[in-house]
Amino acid sequence: MKNQPKNNLLPWWVEILFVQIGLPDSWLRTFLKQKKIVKQLIDSQTKNTPTVLIIIIAIAYFFPIVKHASTHNKCVQSSHSIISQSIGRDKELTNEEVNAIATNFCNGGSIK
Repeated sequence: MKNQPKNNLLPWWVEILFVQIGLPDSWLRTFLKQKKIVKQLIDSQTKNTPTVLIIIIAIAYFFPIVKHASTHNKCVQSSHSIISQSIGRDKELTNEEVNAIATNFCNGGSIK
């Protein structure tokens, strides 16, 4: 039984796309050529794969954090100038106090 040849069964995706649906055979040849090229490229670059994967995961993890911090800083900066113009005239506030009020405002508090 070990020496018997395998049945030449088509993969399920070839059966569905090219036999049942009837996509052109030229697409199958092109796809198989591209698949072979990509497989060779991946096999030749296996040393770099873990490094690239770690970098992609790190970027995906830290991007929302950096985006949130950037948005919060822009909010504080714009509200800082508005607060220093409106409240700063009436009261004598230091830069740190205006910054604290602006941060409170950006976190959902009120200006007063």
